[in-house]
Amino acid sequence: MSGVSATLVVMAAASGLWAAYKWYQASQVQVGSANRLLGQPGDTTGRLDTSAAPMPGTPDPAVAMKDQVNAVWEATRQMTQLSRLAALWTAISLATFALSVLAELAD
Repeated sequence: MSGVSATLVVMAAASGLWAAYKWYQASQVQVGSANRLLGQPGDTTGRLDTSAAPMPGTPDPAVAMKDQVNAVWEATRQMTQLSRLAALWTAISLATFALSVLAELAD
């Protein structure tokens, strides 16, 4: 294995690990105050619990619902951003690995 190929393999592994870390971060984003409305973790019903009490300091249930929807949107934005970065780093890892294979074949 040539030095160039070995360097590219190490770079591919490092970028792959960084991508995995970004995927992990995306999976750990918390919804914040909306968790109370969406149920317990693992609840897949997808229904909002409109009987939940409003957030502290929010007397109007409509305002509380708006706050909770905004929390869901913010969490979705964060997950999207992290997933986009993870996909980019995955592509970099695959491209770097492909270059290492080509470098090895060229030797």
